[in-house]
Amino acid sequence: MTGAEKNGLAGWIAPACVVVSVSFGAAAQQALTFSDDFQSGSYWSISHNQNNTGSTTDDVVTVEPVRWSVITPENAQSSNPPLNVSNDHWWWAFEVGNVGGITPTFQVNTSQAWFGSYGSSYSPIYRYIDNGVAGDWHFFDNTTQSGSTFSFSNNSAFDGSMGSVQVSYGLPYTPEMASAHTQSLIANPRVTQTASALFNSPTPQQFGVIGQTPTGHTDLIRTHRPGSTGTVTVDQGYDLLAYTVTDGYVDRDGKQQVVLMGGNHASEQQANVAMQGMVDFLTSGHPIAELLLDRAEVHVYPIVDPEGRALGQTRGNDSAQGFGQTPAFVDSGPGSEHIRIIDHNRVWDRAGSAQPYEEVDTVRDAIIRDTSDNPNAANPTTNIDYLFDFHGYPAGGGSDNTPFEVYESGSNADFTNALRALTGMSSGDILNGDFGAHPGMAERWAYLQGGELDAEHAFTPEVGVAHQSALLATPQDVEQLYLEHGEDYARALAAVLLPANTVAYNETTPRSWNSAGWQNLAEQTTSAPGSAGHALIAATNSGGAFTGPTTNTNLSALTVFGYAATATRGVAAPLQFNLQANADLTVAGLIHIENAYVGPASPGGAMGAIDAGSVLLVGYEHAAVLEVSSSLTTDRVDLLGGGAQLRITGSDLAGHNITLLYSESGHLHLGAATRIDTLLLDAGSTVTHTTDGAAESSLAATLAGTLAFADDGSAALGDTALLFAAANLFGTFDFVDNALFTGGTLGWSLEYVVEGVAVEHLTATVRFAGDATGDGLIGIEDLDLLLANWGDTVTPGVFDLGDFTGDGLVNNADLQLTLANWSLGTPPGGNIPEPGTFALLTLGGLALTRCGRRRA
Repeated sequence: MTGAEKNGLAGWIAPACVVVSVSFGAAAQQALTFSDDFQSGSYWSISHNQNNTGSTTDDVVTVEPVRWSVITPENAQSSNPPLNVSNDHWWWAFEVGNVGGITPTFQVNTSQAWFGSYGSSYSPIYRYIDNGVAGDWHFFDNTTQSGSTFSFSNNSAFDGSMGSVQVSYGLPYTPEMASAHTQSLIANPRVTQTASALFNSPTPQQFGVIGQTPTGHTDLIRTHRPGSTGTVTVDQGYDLLAYTVTDGYVDRDGKQQVVLMGGNHASEQQANVAMQGMVDFLTSGHPIAELLLDRAEVHVYPIVDPEGRALGQTRGNDSAQGFGQTPAFVDSGPGSEHIRIIDHNRVWDRAGSAQPYEEVDTVRDAIIRDTSDNPNAANPTTNIDYLFDFHGYPAGGGSDNTPFEVYESGSNADFTNALRALTGMSSGDILNGDFGAHPGMAERWAYLQGGELDAEHAFTPEVGVAHQSALLATPQDVEQLYLEHGEDYARALAAVLLPANTVAYNETTPRSWNSAGWQNLAEQTTSAPGSAGHALIAATNSGGAFTGPTTNTNLSALTVFGYAATATRGVAAPLQFNLQANADLTVAGLIHIENAYVGPASPGGAMGAIDAGSVLLVGYEHAAVLEVSSSLTTDRVDLLGGGAQLRITGSDLAGHNITLLYSESGHLHLGAATRIDTLLLDAGSTVTHTTDGAAESSLAATLAGTLAFADDGSAALGDTALLFAAANLFGTFDFVDNALFTGGTLGWSLEYVVEGVAVEHLTATVRFAGDATGDGLIGIEDLDLLLANWGDTVTPGVFDLGDFTGDGLVNNADLQLTLANWSLGTPPGGNIPEPGTFALLTLGGLALTRCGRRRA
């Protein structure tokens, strides 16, 4: 997938902070321009000595860096706090203009680099900026490391028609990119506002924003830069972002609480790319992701130090400059300038007055509230099961082709073992154990015994800068590698949280459901049939029919997906999973169906009985159908979305027992012998009742939505059906879709029988459309009754009130049906006058001006 498809990961460049010399051949006589404000880049100074003599002496451009020195919070308030890290040159970037037509050699003094050298296998990247539009990133052609000098260049000159060139040590990830990615998730049904956002502002101004970084503090780099005319203040506040990823279908109770956060150290940008890969997979609709979200809520905090990243800093930002630092800036001569910064990763266990960073307080309080069992409490307590604090190593800190990753955790190795199995990495690259002595937030604040979060497991992914090689031909390949590793994190978490016999997941190799396993599947995860395993049936690129087991089968859960909605896989055709006539299916837990048909091979055909703990049909994006021609026994059925359908068919059935049926805009098709103890319908729902027998039930039901009658050709004048019988049946349907009106003659008239305050019975009788009196004849008395209710809002589908169209209004449409069917039926005696004169006389009266009112 391209950078553009992933919300512009290739769309930014890191700030400048490095010693760089740029040399050009003797023919190059143009003056270069440099900028540090294309994304708030930073450097100490730039000097450009241009050769104007025509000699062979090269032009030289030198960019002096600021050396970032990090101090620990424990020593921050001493008069001369010791440095935790010195010579801290980590990331660098710059933009150079007027460079077209020349072939520069860039040189970086790596004596100030964190790891001392990069190695010749590492390559920086560049891209053109043409009229403000950024192009794709490219690797440089040549890289060498000689002593403390790292050099890189291209084999041909820069294109002078393309404007300026931006150069970076690696792929960037800016606060703007994080905001754009967050906003892209608004429409995703799996993404919601965090509890903290809703608690602090019930109507937040912008989705995913929980606060801002402080404004008005001094930008230390620009303040102390040679040639500076005075103090420079930062007036922009940067958004602090957060959102929650969950399925929205399964109740929160019992779900694992998972926290993802990135950007704790401002320079470690590649870690954010990997974290986005994890989020992209979780929100993709992939079957494994959907199963994981059935069991977990994932709270995401994309960049917790956006200010430090925007200003080009390393492990903190300038807003902490007043936290006991004396002095904050140290100048020991050219090349020895230091900005003393408190490590952003070391202060999470210091709340309130001892906290040097306001944004840390904002995010830490949000994490506590978002993961609390009672998020609206004044002082919520947290409940975290897994926390991932994504970090990264700079260039020179990893292996050539695979990001170097270290995991610090509790003593439980399940996750790290699952990650090793997915990636093939060695135990030396992926570590596990009790790292309680580490001062970082994941250990000190999240996991360490007695820490505030008391997380069950805390991890620190350390993602290294991937290098150029035959396997990584372009920076876009590097981006894809990071994204895929993020997906690996999600899959490894699924391997831990899903039942043990669910993790045998094969994405490419078809299997068959016979004595060995499964058949005709692009993806599957299960144990052998009959072992009460979790069966996942999914098709990624194509639909088609799949034949289910031919013998009785017991499963702990069954999930059927007819598609995987990812950018690379597309949307597959619906999957058909056919249950067999001689095979009963027992599912102890949930039957979860999306974009798939589950039922007999042909509509109304024979199939085995289904006994399930609960049934979930999700039809927001695609159809989800469960057709039952034998018996269905379940505690609960949920129909979510207009594509969700439960079809109960057949006339000689053993019966269907559903304790609770809830429909949110779904379609319920009731056949005979259906018992539903509790029926809850919203206004978007549809209930269809066939004429193959009365669905007699003892219901506690609330009626709404649409009642639809299917015309199977067997209904005749005078037929009566008991639709619902209940001790507590409240409400009425909003609309009655009467399929028997196809011929314009017959329709079902509803009769709500009320005793006390609740409806107890709902029956339907086949009448002529227009027969308001129910005497079998359409005549003057029917027209009188219709006109008596003219303009009223009445109970939909009740012919006695004159509503023959089922829309709940008595109006011209009902009159036209009456007139069209005038004189149908057997007259009880006497002549029937012509309707035209009568209608004209009556409709000219006060009936036309009656005020609307509802009648039961």
